[in-house]
Order: sequence, then structure tokens, then C-alpha cells
Amino acid sequence: MKLNENLYNFLFFRFAARKSFLIPVILGLTSFAIYIFTMPPSIYTGDSGEIATAVYTWGIPHPTGFPVYIILAKSFSYLLPWLEFAHRLNIFSALISSITLVILFFILRKLGVRYSGSLAASLSLAFGYTFWAHAETLQVYSLTAFFFVLTILIFLHWLKIKKDFYFYILAVVSSMGTGTHLTFLLIFPFIFIFILTKDKTLITAKRIFLFAIIFAVMTVIIYNYIPIRAAQLPEFNWGNPSNKENFIYYITQRDWAFKMSNRNFGSWRLMLNETLGLFSREFTRFGLIFILIGVASAFIKNRPFLYAGLSVIFFNILLMGNYGNIQDMDKLWRYFLPSYIVMAAFLAIAIDGILKLFRKYINLTISDILAALIIPAVIFAIHADNLNRHNNFLVLKITRDIFEILPQRSILFIGGDTFSGVANYTQLVLKERRDLLILDVALITRPWYKEQKKKEIEKRGLKYANDVYDFIINNKNERIFSLLHNDSLIKISDDFFPEGLVFEYQIKNKKESANLLEIKQINDKFWQNRNLEFLQDTRIDKDPSLKEIVMLYTSALSNLGVYLVNNGLTKEGVSYLEKSLNIRENELALYDLMEINNILGNQKKSSDYKNRLNVLKK
Repeated sequence: MKLNENLYNFLFFRFAARKSFLIPVILGLTSFAIYIFTMPPSIYTGDSGEIATAVYTWGIPHPTGFPVYIILAKSFSYLLPWLEFAHRLNIFSALISSITLVILFFILRKLGVRYSGSLAASLSLAFGYTFWAHAETLQVYSLTAFFFVLTILIFLHWLKIKKDFYFYILAVVSSMGTGTHLTFLLIFPFIFIFILTKDKTLITAKRIFLFAIIFAVMTVIIYNYIPIRAAQLPEFNWGNPSNKENFIYYITQRDWAFKMSNRNFGSWRLMLNETLGLFSREFTRFGLIFILIGVASAFIKNRPFLYAGLSVIFFNILLMGNYGNIQDMDKLWRYFLPSYIVMAAFLAIAIDGILKLFRKYINLTISDILAALIIPAVIFAIHADNLNRHNNFLVLKITRDIFEILPQRSILFIGGDTFSGVANYTQLVLKERRDLLILDVALITRPWYKEQKKKEIEKRGLKYANDVYDFIINNKNERIFSLLHNDSLIKISDDFFPEGLVFEYQIKNKKESANLLEIKQINDKFWQNRNLEFLQDTRIDKDPSLKEIVMLYTSALSNLGVYLVNNGLTKEGVSYLEKSLNIRENELALYDLMEINNILGNQKKSSDYKNRLNVLKK
């Protein structure tokens, strides 16, 4: 009997040892495999094009520069030289995100959560919309999340063994996290409140002073990458922060000062409603119920973590509330990863507590399996289809469609993070259409941008000007195009001609009026037999940046249709407007068709389009 008991204890010990090793390994490998399978093989929307270009050129992206991401991502890219550069950085995000989940698992174990709850919560975070979306695309946020959880793990280890060495290591890791994205700074209220509520005696003047010195010195060293590299004039050099004045302007984000503390009461209310919707989307309403249970359970069993964790969520919301305005709602979701990490921990605490209640009635193995799979399985099922971007070359395809119609050495005005970013990526990384002069109208008035572009403009033998209007006037013999279909720039020209996805400007007396049939022939060649079925994918509607791309096509077709109608080609114009509606019901085409049919005296059709327009507006 004694022998059997010893054998059982030995086997249980071996199983537990393997379990502590195998579960996090399986967690990391499984999540990494899913991210690899669902990631796009090139750049995606938003800042992806700009970030990839900055990494490729060892350059300077928009503030605050993300120096740690630039250095680590560029170093990783050398490991996979056979893949497209953006694809390598997508894989970097997947790898970092998978490691983040493993670290989270160990954090939850340190908090006393059993294997089942730790695995369930880690997988729930893995399949949450924001975490998954960033894990499969190149962005700085996944690396920020990695340093966030790594800091918490080191912090909990220090609390356990009380060796100051780990507290000062914490300062070094914190400085690296700060070098990824400033949302990382939410770690500090977490650390301070945790210590304050657990053991105030740990806060000593000596510790705080040395921590602050190490953190400050390391942060300065890390951010010195920006002015040092900017002074070397890389091909991509946002803001040119190579001197003290430019660097201070750059690092303090003065270009976005108008967005700071700019919300009124209505905007705050809308932002809070949006935030609640984002939290629900991340873990589903089903998951949110468990998170609230976890908060209540933490109040009873682990108040230091409760107060520290809630501080992260509170300050995350406060930070987002004081940045941006009502037009920035569609950008908020990407900044909440620190909150989602904390919410995943509350989810783990809830599952762990619930399992304790049922262990008397349900077999331990079965309950563990259910706990580990049900909630993340629900989250996975809801998000899998929308986040499967395998073989998605959408953004790159759009850019090549734009470039296709542009003649050699022409000039293109462009705007928006997605379009300007992918244009830079296509030219500087893929080395395509280097002949084009591309000017970002969102930056054209900024002194550093003028300085950089002036050299390129004068090198081409063109005349530099301080604004867009003067530039067009001074270079009226050049072929100048715009991607900004509804931009006020169109109004400064006596005429403009739709050509594919762009417009060509024609200043008065520049040349004889363009031949209408020639314009029609150019557009017929571009649009004829062009497969636009990919734009009908309804998953696009759930991504504001992708909706912007759809609008690019629908508005180009609508404006072409109106142009043809205004020039007497009514049948052909209506055909293009209908083609726009075949992609998506859109207000521009519906309104134009309503007005055209009203003028033509076809009141029934005009009324039908009006009804469709009213439905769409609702």
C-alpha cells in the first residue's frame, strides 16, 4: 500500500512538472500558428506602411518615434530575408504576441490562479479582437503589450523575494517599454498602487531615487536614437528631429496639440459609450460577465491587484478621453491593450473562483477542460472570420491601382495614414514607381516637410512653392494628380479630369481643354473588366480604414459618372454610377442618381433612389 502511494505521488509530481512546462509552450505555439495563418502577407491599413518604411530605412516615424520597436523589428527582419519586408514584421508581431501570452500565463500562476483559469484567460486575450488584430500586423502595440506584461512579471517576482536587484531591472525594462509607445506608462500607476495597498514599507526614498535615475538615464539613451539617426538624413525622416528645437517639438507631439483636452460633454459621453462597446467586442458580453465576477472576487481575495488593475483601466480611459475628438473614435480601439491585459487577469480570477464551487460536483479534469476552452472558443468563433487576413493584399493592390494610371514623372497629392504610408512603402521599400513625386497634403504646410521636399522638387527641375495652390500654378506644365476626390483643391482649378482612382488638375491656360472622348477612353480602359468583387466583402465594413478604401473606389466611379453626365454622356455616366452602387450602397452615387433622374423627368426612379438614400442614412 505504501509503495502504491509513493508511486502515485511520484507520477503526480512528474505530471505536474510537465504540466507547468507543456501548457505555456502549447499556448505559445498554438497562438503563434494561428497568427501566422491569419496574417496578411504584406502591409495593412493605418500606420503599417509608414512604420514598415521607417524600420526598413532605419528612419524616423511619426512621434513619439518608437525607437525600441524600430531597432528590434529591424534586427528581427534580417532573420527572414526571403520574405517581403512587411511580412517579416507581421511575423515579428505574431512572435512577440505569443510570448506575451506565455508571460501572462506565468503572471496568473503567480497570482495563485490554477492552470485552467490561467490558460482560459490567456487564450481569451489571444483571440480578443484588438490583441489578435495587432498580433498579425506590423504595429508597435504588440511590443508595448510584451513589455507591459514582462514588467508585471518582474514586479511580482520582486515582491516575492524582495531583492532590490530585480526592482532596478524593472526600471531598465520599463524604459524599454516607454521606448515602444507611451501607453506603456500606464504600468506606473499599477506598480505604485499595488505597493501602496500591499506593503507601504517597500516605498523607500533610496529605492524610488535609484529607480528614477536608472529609468531616466535609460530612457534618454533609448530616445537619443531619434536625433542621432535623424541627423544622418535617412530616406524617411518624419519631422527631422535632428536638432534641439525640432526634437522638442517632435517628442512633445506639438502637431497634435489641438487634440489634447478637446472633448466637450457630448464627446466624452460618446467616447465612454464607444469604450464600453470596445470592451464588449474584445471579450464578448459573455466574457465581460466573467470579468465583472473576477473584479468582485479580487475585492475579497486580492485587493492590491484589484486596485492596481482598475487604475490601469481608469487611467487608460482618462488618457484616451483627453486625446482626440469626436472624429477620432475609430482610432481608440488600438490603445486599450494594457486594459485588456488586466481584464484578462480578472477573467482568470473569475474562472478560478467558479471552478472551486463546482469541483465538489464535477470531475476535475472535465471542469478544467471546459474552463480552458468554452470562453476562448466563443471569442475565437466570433472574431475568426473577421480577422482572417490570409492572402490579403488589399492595401498593396489599391496602391498599384492608383499608380497604374499615372504617367512617368507625374506628381500626386495624397493624404491619410493608409494611403500616404503605403505610397512611401511602395516607393522606398518595394522600389516601385520611384519616378513619381508624391506630396502629402496633410504635411505640406509643415516646415520640416517643405525642407525635405524642396530638395526633391528642385532636383526634378520644378518650382518650389509654399502652398499647394502656388505649387500647381508654378508647375502648370506638369502632370499633377490628386487622390483627394472631395478635397477643396479641386475648386482651385478651372477643370479637373477623373482618371481611374485619381483626378488630374488643369489650371486655366495650361493647355487646351482635354478631349472628352479621350478622357472617357482612358477611364473605360481602366475600369473595363476590372474585378471589383473583393470590395463586396462585408467584413470590410467592420474596419474603418478598409471602408475608406471602398469609398475611394465608389467615389471615383460616382465622380466619373457625374463628369460624363455633365458633359452630355448621360447613359455612360449613369452606367458608372450604377457600377459604384454595385460595389456598395453609398450616399454619393444615390444622391447623384436621384438628382440626375429628377432632371431627366424620371420621377419614379428619382423617388426610388431617394428612398434608398434615406434607408442608408438611417
